[in-house]
Amino acid sequence: MSKQLFASLLLLVSLAAPGFCKSAGAGPRSMVLSGNEAGGNVQEVLRRVKWHTNLNSALGEAHRKNKMVLWIHMIGKVDGAT
Repeated sequence: MSKQLFASLLLLVSLAAPGFCKSAGAGPRSMVLSGNEAGGNVQEVLRRVKWHTNLNSALGEAHRKNKMVLWIHMIGKVDGAT
């Protein structure tokens, strides 16, 4: 497994893990992020991931570099303001 693939998977797992992990006795409110904390997470993802706005260009570049594409289709804005 390449270092870049491993780093990408690690980033995805670390972003998803808080939503799946519950401490014993922790209620739902302990899993709610503050607006500043959520905003910081969004900025970190935007900084670390090279985003494409066109799937075909992303696929072409991935093919040329022999890399994978993570396709995220969202409705609304990544900062949560939908």
